[in-house]
Amino acid sequence: MHASSIPIPTPTTPQPPLDTPPQPAWTPVPPVEDPPGGDGPPVQEPPPHH
Repeated sequence: MHASSIPIPTPTTPQPPLDTPPQPAWTPVPPVEDPPGGDGPPVQEPPPHH
């Protein structure tokens, strides 16, 4: 077997995703584009008059 040639990541060193910041997996974090409830600022809508 040539399994020794395959680098096996150790469980003691987790590899966090590069595209997303490290966050706990036990709590889903909503995207910044969609604030929960209404705590965030109002959505920037275009003016009614063109």
